[in-house]
Amino acid sequence: MPGTPAERRRRYEAEVRLLGELAASLRREGWGDERIARELVERRNMLKLEFRRFDSPEVLVLIEARNRAKYGNAVGPDAEGLLRRYGSWAEVIGAACRPSKLS
Repeated sequence: MPGTPAERRRRYEAEVRLLGELAASLRREGWGDERIARELVERRNMLKLEFRRFDSPEVLVLIEARNRAKYGNAVGPDAEGLLRRYGSWAEVIGAACRPSKLS
């Protein structure tokens, strides 16, 4: 996945938004909100790892340190943490499909 960091970020954000289509598909298959939310959070975390493979070691150190301090792990928030933050599995689904702002 070559390209500049900005190009990779745009591709990552597009992939995150596509999780909304997956959520709709899973709902049509009869999945409940909690199960969908957990699946989407896992898939988003896998996307993070996939895209981070192309970041420099120096950038990865910063990302992972921030995430450990904020979420308790190097990848990012887990489903339970997002449920605490947003209050419902439906809101977690929405958050999992919405790219976050870089901080």
